[in-house]
Amino acid sequence: MKDDEKLLYKQKITRNDHVTRDELTEFFQQKPNRRIMGMWVMYLWLHETGKKSFDPEKYRKKIKKINLTYNEKYSKAEGIVKKENRIEKKRDKKVRKVEKNIREGNLLMRWGEPIVLLDTQKISKTASQIHMYLISKGYFRSATTYDIAYENKKARVTYSINEGSPYIIDSLVLKADNTALHALIDAFEDQSLLQKGDTYDQNKLSDENTRIETLLKDNGYFDFNKRYINFEIDTTLGNHKIAIRTVISDPGEGKRHRIFKIDSIIFTTDANVKNLSEERNHFSYNGITYKYYKDIYSFRVLDRRFFLRPGNLYSKSNTFETQRQLTNMNVFRFVNVNYDTTGGRFVANIFASPRERQQFTSELGVTLTYGYPGPFLDIGYVVRNVFHGLENLQFNIRGGIEGVPSATDFTKILATTEAGFNVSLTFPQFLIPGGQVIKNKFGRFNPKTRISSGFNLNDRPEYNRKGLVASIDYSWSNDRKRNYTFYLADVKFINTVFKDSTFHARLEELQQEGNNLINSFLPSFVSSTIFSAAYNFGEYGIKNNTGSFLRFGLESGGTLLNLFGTDFLTNRNLEHYKYLRADIDFRKRTSLSSSTVIAYRITLGGAYAYSKERILPYEKYFFSGGATSIRAWRPRRLGPGSYTPVDNDGNVSYDIEQPGEILLETGVEIRQNISKILEGALFVDAGNSWVIRNSDNRKALGGGLNDFYSEIAVGAGAGIRFDFTFFLFRLDAAFKLYDPARQKGNRFILSDEFFKGPVDAAQRNEFPLINFAIGYPF
Repeated sequence: MKDDEKLLYKQKITRNDHVTRDELTEFFQQKPNRRIMGMWVMYLWLHETGKKSFDPEKYRKKIKKINLTYNEKYSKAEGIVKKENRIEKKRDKKVRKVEKNIREGNLLMRWGEPIVLLDTQKISKTASQIHMYLISKGYFRSATTYDIAYENKKARVTYSINEGSPYIIDSLVLKADNTALHALIDAFEDQSLLQKGDTYDQNKLSDENTRIETLLKDNGYFDFNKRYINFEIDTTLGNHKIAIRTVISDPGEGKRHRIFKIDSIIFTTDANVKNLSEERNHFSYNGITYKYYKDIYSFRVLDRRFFLRPGNLYSKSNTFETQRQLTNMNVFRFVNVNYDTTGGRFVANIFASPRERQQFTSELGVTLTYGYPGPFLDIGYVVRNVFHGLENLQFNIRGGIEGVPSATDFTKILATTEAGFNVSLTFPQFLIPGGQVIKNKFGRFNPKTRISSGFNLNDRPEYNRKGLVASIDYSWSNDRKRNYTFYLADVKFINTVFKDSTFHARLEELQQEGNNLINSFLPSFVSSTIFSAAYNFGEYGIKNNTGSFLRFGLESGGTLLNLFGTDFLTNRNLEHYKYLRADIDFRKRTSLSSSTVIAYRITLGGAYAYSKERILPYEKYFFSGGATSIRAWRPRRLGPGSYTPVDNDGNVSYDIEQPGEILLETGVEIRQNISKILEGALFVDAGNSWVIRNSDNRKALGGGLNDFYSEIAVGAGAGIRFDFTFFLFRLDAAFKLYDPARQKGNRFILSDEFFKGPVDAAQRNEFPLINFAIGYPF
């Protein structure tokens, strides 16, 4: 750094009352170097270390070498299009990777960052852009100034904001010479984004422009666009009031915006097929002309995905919805809709390119569960349009090895084998009683009916569990952010063989104490009806974006048994279950800055068994603890309530999994980007599981709010995450803050007796508890 250069150490915004700092910091032309615990040297060191070995010319030579190698392979492809395309794809991928090094530097340079030196021109430009933004928000008489304070080689910049009073919308006027167009906009005035009494906001003008354009395009104005919409702003009313006049101009002198009606619709079902020896066949169904070489699709089923009809006004929304719903059938690779206005007619031409009728897929990878890496293989085979009704027949074979916590020793993570075979037939419609009119109404919701059956194997060290499964379910979605599934029937025949005598003996002990959990492992028949819904608000799931996610499920087990009785199962010594189950999961991420996110979640669940044995299928219990749950506790070992599992030596033992019938979990996590692939986090988790009935020293939930609060476990910790784009590896270290399994008075970590009995040495040595996982916890 030269003598006259200063490090841009800090920037801040002051005196802003209404416009938030987050909005204004987006206009910073310079941003200080990132810091960890107040230190920024690490990032500079990484960048400078990488820069010493950075040679752009070396990467350029590498690109030339890649091109020469793949050009030679391309010339040997001998005109085989698929092979040529594959070679080009591999070459381009390698070239892009090297170009990234030229553009952004090598790995160390990307992890770090160059030193940010004060640039007064950029500071001045920042102040100017902040001022323009304030004007766009209605603060027409605002002022923005800045001050630079120097300390040794550091510079601190302070932007001072004087917003003044905002301008308020006092009157709204619409001017359009086209009376039909004027009447249409007036009819939807209540949907306007501009309302009297609101603060002027330029973004709202832009959104209102889009709203009007969409409104007109959905009502026949095919060639209308935003350039015909103008807003005239009058600020001369005084007292910080403004008038806005929306002006809709004509396309030219003496011309009027035309309303278009669809004359005909032509759907080419095989646009990518070329056959010079014959012409396509034609067939009309419900006003739509189908063109094709082979008659292989049900026009009745396709018709339910059409929202365009001859004689209807042109609608942009219905055009996109038709395109989307036809694509959702998973039969066509792409669907394009073009409109032809030649010859005084308005014709909708729809071109679809079919997917391959038969397709094999395979996926080989590694999962990380409870810190245990295990391989998996998933093979799929699909036959599309199998019965010419746009049905898809799919076969899946899957197998893998995963890590699971031992059911009898909490210190061990053991390997379990998961395998299965499944066949399913998916129909692009609801298979329900009713005429075509009823079924056609569901077309906008991407309706699907799936009938499936299969075999599952779960081979754990404690037991071997096999199951035959069959189900019929209906799924639909209002849009891409709201999805629903209804399992009319989900049926399983399950057989379990015990392999671990210790686990079996422990279940027998529980049975003698009044806990019939062992019955969950008897040969059994499980039937249920399930409804689930998922909502994605905003952009949840996209890194560093604000959004939220809500999912809930309702399940009735044994519903069929209530209708048909249980004699058939009892005579064959099959355990059966009757229960009600519900769960809800809410998650939210909020971006605090471009590099910081706060995320939180709350999960609630409850299950009630009302069969004679008062038990649930083992998979239907709730479990707490683990890498995606309360991270300070071993997987599935927390709870229920304040239950203290004590072994023969008088120590707390977490050897046995602890199933519960009620679940409450919540968590808060702050995530901070450290580099492009490295992220740090601080978190707090809280929750527990409970049982409904007293058994084997497990106290049922009850006793008032004070007892309930005293049984909520709390854990906290810190973690790091490695984001490799295609997957995220997570390492979290967590410790118990409040443990309800300890004696009252010793449950808080600062208590004198917190680390004393009844807690064995293994538990004391696991402080903190380390969790390895793939993906975010929420």
